[in-house]
Amino acid sequence: MSETVRVLIVEDDPVDADLMVRELKRGGFDPDWVRVQTESEYLAQLDREPDVILSDSNLPLFDGFEALDLLRKRALDIPFILVSGRMGEDLAVEAMKRGASDYLLKDRLARLGEAVRRAVDLRRLRAERIWAIGALRQSEERYRLVSEVSSDYVYSLRVDPDGALTYEWITDPFTRITGFDSAELNERGWTSLCHPEDQAIVRQHLESLLSGRSDSVDIRIITKDKRVRWMRVYDRPILSESGAEAGQVSRIYGAAQDITVQKQLEEQLLQSRKMEAIGQLAGGVAHDFNNLLTVICGYGDLLTKQPDMSATGREYAQEILEAAKRAAQLTRQLLAFGRRQVLQLRTVNLNGVARDLEKLLRRLIGEDVELRLSCAADLGLVKVDAGQIEQVIMNLAVNARDAMPKGGRLTIETANADFDATPHVMLAVSDTGSGMDSETAARVFEPFFTTKEIGKGTGLGLAMAYGIVKQSGGDIRVYTEVGRGTTFKIYLPRLERAEEPAAESAPFNLRKVEGTETILVLEDENALRGLIRQVLSKAGHTVLDTGDPDEAIQLCQRHPGDIALFITDMVLPKLSGPLVAERVMQLRPGVRVIYTSGYPGKASIPNRLRQFGTTFFEKPFTPDTLVRKVRAVLDAHPN
Repeated sequence: MSETVRVLIVEDDPVDADLMVRELKRGGFDPDWVRVQTESEYLAQLDREPDVILSDSNLPLFDGFEALDLLRKRALDIPFILVSGRMGEDLAVEAMKRGASDYLLKDRLARLGEAVRRAVDLRRLRAERIWAIGALRQSEERYRLVSEVSSDYVYSLRVDPDGALTYEWITDPFTRITGFDSAELNERGWTSLCHPEDQAIVRQHLESLLSGRSDSVDIRIITKDKRVRWMRVYDRPILSESGAEAGQVSRIYGAAQDITVQKQLEEQLLQSRKMEAIGQLAGGVAHDFNNLLTVICGYGDLLTKQPDMSATGREYAQEILEAAKRAAQLTRQLLAFGRRQVLQLRTVNLNGVARDLEKLLRRLIGEDVELRLSCAADLGLVKVDAGQIEQVIMNLAVNARDAMPKGGRLTIETANADFDATPHVMLAVSDTGSGMDSETAARVFEPFFTTKEIGKGTGLGLAMAYGIVKQSGGDIRVYTEVGRGTTFKIYLPRLERAEEPAAESAPFNLRKVEGTETILVLEDENALRGLIRQVLSKAGHTVLDTGDPDEAIQLCQRHPGDIALFITDMVLPKLSGPLVAERVMQLRPGVRVIYTSGYPGKASIPNRLRQFGTTFFEKPFTPDTLVRKVRAVLDAHPN
């Protein structure tokens, strides 16, 4: 038999409301429901105290978060579930912080019945607990007995006339989680459990209680063994009914819920969004920087080839080139963090990657650090860029070595593992070094964050590792403790079956680098476009160039002769490079395409274009590599 439930739906689309009702019926409910879409309608329906509220996050006349705030202002204990067409992780976290019971996406309503069931059951339990507190006020021992057999952390505080608070009793679960009994807490002071940074919040909480208002608060406590736990505390003041203190708060009954795991998940979501934002910024910087570096490298390279250049001038130009190369390495690390590299994916066994690096790692870490490999015999396969994974291991090994200045042990381990309930391959790099505190561990993957001395690290090694792993579809976690070492665990999706190796491309015929073909160049950076035009013209090619996508299409239409090659930046104003290339290939069937980019961003080469001889060429590049790439593409795909 279906369970009747009174539902208030805050939704401007009646079709979406009907879908919610249908899912509730499928979940075993008989919904008695009302749909509203304005604030006044919503407030009027709150007086009916529905069993659950389902609200869209964004309405034309009313906002779901406003509805949630109004509910909390009325202090009504009604489960509130956000149902949104599009909600990012940051909005979801914010909704939970404001008191939402759950959130769902409209295209994933199958979980609605389960979410409502859980929210309604939790509300019923809270109501029963409040009733129990009120009914058993006059019988302290009976209430304590109920609390003792519950799994919550429950306590009673006596409020003396002078405002002093004393623990009258606490339940065994409360003692087990904190490590203190009531006598110890009274000796230390009732706020001694609270984290120093949360003392002000606790004082405000107490003010609300002493004014006679029930209140809840999220705070951190420090247990006897120095662990930090997040607790959600619910306190209810009890007024004295007789004597000189009649009407004043004489006791506080409290219950606490351990929400440490929930807070950790929220922090992970926020950290993920933060890292994504930094990655986008890093990628944008890398794009402009790589354009400039290509110009610097290009003209620097041309200077070194001038026959009348003095020895001193040639030396200066070489120094410029060396500095540009180091800068290019920094931008590659930024792109790795921003997950905007072009990866060469293939099926590999991480055991082989680790063993191939063993000799190099032994030289890298030094004789005072012992290297151990622990490889699972039945390790699954992963699809990654093996060279990039090698770089990740090298970066982690360097950090491990630096954390063990007096020697220690570096362990590389592989194993099959489940991560987020799906099969993965785990690669762990562990050291016995100095470890990190929680504040440092929370920032290790941020670009340019380093604890090393100035000049001994860029702060990009772990950022690069983070980006490579994320771009490979995996995850990386750090486990550390001061004085006890650090472990980085990398999880990569495990292949269900081995994939066929890709066919080897035919070798390019580099019979010469010069040519007489006509090449169309689309590059919006003027200095870089000038460099490309000069280099290709000197190599004998006819160059048509522009920085405007529309003009590139017009040049393609107007030019009377053949166009053998189209070179275009991936990221352009108005249109992306691939979209312009598609139009050029329609106008000039058989034209070859080279995409260049210092940072592809969201642009990508559509699958339908990959089969037509397209090539990606990463910035920064030198004049020599440019003419060789052009010659290789033209020779490999002759018209």
